[in-house]
Amino acid sequence: MPSLQNITYQTSVSECSALGSYLAELNTLEELSYIQVLANGSSSSFWLGLNFNNGSGKFHWNRAGTEPMTGMWIDGEPNLTGLCVRLTTEVLMGAPTATPKDIYLLADNPCSSLYMSLCEKSADLKKPVYYGRTSACKNCCPLTPLTTARRLDCAWACSKLKECVGFQFTRTSSQCLPLVFNTSCSLSVSLNSVMYTAIQPRC
Repeated sequence: MPSLQNITYQTSVSECSALGSYLAELNTLEELSYIQVLANGSSSSFWLGLNFNNGSGKFHWNRAGTEPMTGMWIDGEPNLTGLCVRLTTEVLMGAPTATPKDIYLLADNPCSSLYMSLCEKSADLKKPVYYGRTSACKNCCPLTPLTTARRLDCAWACSKLKECVGFQFTRTSSQCLPLVFNTSCSLSVSLNSVMYTAIQPRC
């Protein structure tokens, strides 16, 4: 779930904790890909749960204690300009917009900088939810649709619903459709919308 304002790294940690969650950690390339699609077009940078460990002299995910996978960093990063890490693009870092540098990857930055944050909350993994950009969500029932401007706003709306396991965002109509898990669901989910539901659902 994304924050709605730019805040420091430590404030991000506190705000995520107050929501019963933690700063998001991208432990696999699949998770990175999921967040890249979610953040695309937002024109914002996001704090993640990754910072410099003085003991090891490396960057570690806060909860997992592991280093980011190869290919997650922007070229030339980390360069120790800061001890905290944001998800950003080279364009947001000042690269010419004419270059294809708008892919979200990792970059270190001073922890006092102000960015939005991505919070992560573990869900009930006993619920069989599947990931797929254009596949139906098995046993997922749609709730009342909302109108949101971006995928990221749709994710925020979803994250406020305790039972939400995913959502569909239809770009042409700006319709956000939160989904809940229900084994007796009789309604089918349209394949015309783009589905963003993680293997381990995190709204």
